Amino acid sequence: MRLLGFVFVVAAMLAATKVSAAPEEIEFSDLADPLAVVFDDPYRDMGFQLLNELKLILQVDERLAQNDFPEDERARLEARRTAAKDMLEINGYDVDELIAQRWEVAKKRKAALMATNPALDKVEVTLSGYLIPAPQAPDGNYYGYLVSQVGMCSHLPPPPPNELVRVKLKEDPQGQSLYVPVQVSGLLRVEASDATIFILDGESRMFSGWTLDANTVEQREDLRDDSAVNAFHQTFTNGIDLAASTDTDTASPDAASADTVQPITWRNLVPQVEIDNDPFLELTSDQKLDLVIASRIRELQSEGVDITPEQMEKLTGAVERLEADDIDMDGLIALRGEIVAQRTHAMAAVNGTLNGKQVRLAGYVLPLGTGGEKITEFLLVPWVGACIHTPPPPPNQMVHISVPGGMEPRGQFSPVWIEGTIEVKPASYDLFLVDGSMPVKVAYTMVTDVISDYSAAESDDLAKVEIPESAFEGHSWLQIAQAKVSLVFTQAMSGLRDDGSTKAFWFAILVAFGYGLVHTLGPGHGKAVVISYFVGDGGSLRKGLRMGVLIAVFHVLSSIIVVLVMDFAVRQATGQAPSDYRAIRLGSYVLIMAIGAVMLRSAIQASRQSRKSVDSETGDHTHADHDHHHEHHGNSDAHAHHDCLACSALEKKNKGAGTWLALAVGVVPCTGALLVLLFGVANDLLFPAILMVAAISAGMALAMSGIGVLAILGRRFAIRRMKADDPRRARFTSGLRITGAACVLLIGTLLFGLTYSNASQLTVPTPSSSLSATQQ
Repeated sequence: MRLLGFVFVVAAMLAATKVSAAPEEIEFSDLADPLAVVFDDPYRDMGFQLLNELKLILQVDERLAQNDFPEDERARLEARRTAAKDMLEINGYDVDELIAQRWEVAKKRKAALMATNPALDKVEVTLSGYLIPAPQAPDGNYYGYLVSQVGMCSHLPPPPPNELVRVKLKEDPQGQSLYVPVQVSGLLRVEASDATIFILDGESRMFSGWTLDANTVEQREDLRDDSAVNAFHQTFTNGIDLAASTDTDTASPDAASADTVQPITWRNLVPQVEIDNDPFLELTSDQKLDLVIASRIRELQSEGVDITPEQMEKLTGAVERLEADDIDMDGLIALRGEIVAQRTHAMAAVNGTLNGKQVRLAGYVLPLGTGGEKITEFLLVPWVGACIHTPPPPPNQMVHISVPGGMEPRGQFSPVWIEGTIEVKPASYDLFLVDGSMPVKVAYTMVTDVISDYSAAESDDLAKVEIPESAFEGHSWLQIAQAKVSLVFTQAMSGLRDDGSTKAFWFAILVAFGYGLVHTLGPGHGKAVVISYFVGDGGSLRKGLRMGVLIAVFHVLSSIIVVLVMDFAVRQATGQAPSDYRAIRLGSYVLIMAIGAVMLRSAIQASRQSRKSVDSETGDHTHADHDHHHEHHGNSDAHAHHDCLACSALEKKNKGAGTWLALAVGVVPCTGALLVLLFGVANDLLFPAILMVAAISAGMALAMSGIGVLAILGRRFAIRRMKADDPRRARFTSGLRITGAACVLLIGTLLFGLTYSNASQLTVPTPSSSLSATQQ
């Protein structure tokens, strides 16, 4: 018994000693399994240039395996492969051995990144790093992520899983800023986790191999001046310390100076970040085009797509021109993804030096939530139409504004001054607008009741706004041009309102006319419907001009109805902005389908009547109820009479179809017209806005009339090439009518189907769900 008691006491003392022992202080480099990283990696010390040569050999081998190259192209590729192989062998590398080892080495590298140090599993440790707060987990626990360097998982690649530590916290870290320098002590466990969280300018996957149950979390002020944090990261983090509390009773002179309101512009929200070694800046536009052509065709080849001789000719020409300019095409293609990522991150980076500062900023109001009759939340955006008719700005070019006391309704895109404390607080909002809904990511937030009207006569801040190139990533040239033109429209109207700048306004009228002309020639706008109608139905030149004018008139009226009537009615009914105007588009396409069906039915009946007339006009004949005699003179048109009967019948059947078709095409307002009217309504500039919409519509009328006239002239030219007594003429005319009517019906059906399938995926907001903001 005494022996057992002694053993129990010794065990208890050892356990107590272990518990009370100080945690082991470790570094991030200790977290990886030291045995897993020890393996033969021949690529580790090759250098960038030699790795690119090896990559080129692999690409050439893959292309040569396709066996569909002309002999001269094959010879050129083989010569390039030989040159790359010679360079590698001169530097002491066996190409065949390098190629044979690549998959095995890739597996070992992946395993090394995943392997955790077993000696640290279930050990009390102390680890210092930078904390990234995370949302509360589904299990109710609070977590953060500890990284070794500022910017990781945001502007820098994430660390490997065995060097990313998920920290289980006792308190919610969401009130803290990003990358707070801390020292965490607790039990470290090998426990993998995989989650996606929102960090500043986008989502980031947090794949961690460790979990640290934190007992204590202490800030490490000495890490703020760590020399390993370079100027790029300092720009990102200076001034960000949402975790530090403010005590007005003990505020320092520096803190008092922070209360001074600092005027800023939208440019100040973006930190000045330079991209190192950007070779694309030195390329001309022609060289960039050749690079795009070459990379795209090669991508198609790698996907197994059959390349046409024309595409191969383009590829050969592009490669030859780039090589003649001594440009390393393969090296640039390899760098492209990295440079694009750097540019995107640079444009989306936040300016941490503004965090917690009192600022004054001008922008346009995009309402979100309402409290009764007042606006309690809105987005401040740098240009009119942002997120609605033009691509959304980057997250660092939008500010979420909360108004505790509420703001009187000002309308969408009314220009205002905002004063208050700006904070770096990334969030995502589901924005319901006039023509759709979309998630919008915002990097800044302000809570303020200090809101005043902006005047272009007193400030030119909004006139100097430029749309950053990052806002155009993934958008068509038409959307880009539309965004830039919107700036001209709104700046001119602001000048007219505030300082009577009629010169700028009339210039905007001219731009609006040109916009309507060019915009109509872009995708959509019913050109195919108009062409099909006139090719099939024909008519006078006056009829083509009339069609263009009617479309313009209906376009002006529909724009006014959508903005003034529909917007007002839906707001009164639901308290929110209308979710979209796809219902108008669907109704328009149904009308086009109906017109096409009527035209097709009439064309078929006229064709049958034409054939009956041909059969009955072969000579003298008698009808049952009367005598009817045709005399055929030598130079008479034996088919003129029955053609006229068919045309007359068709004209009577289709009378009014052109007007209805013009209504169907013009009833869908273009985004430029809606944008101008929205701004005009918000800023008491309704009449100038209507004039600008009329100018847009006049440009559309000219373009549509020209399209209609060309279709009519083309039809006449084709018919005149046939002789009047040619029996094929009647068949050709009937065929044109049936084909044109069928095209109108088919186009309406396709447009309805595409629009309906897209519209069915959208949700319509309700008064209780007008805003869904996810603070992450």
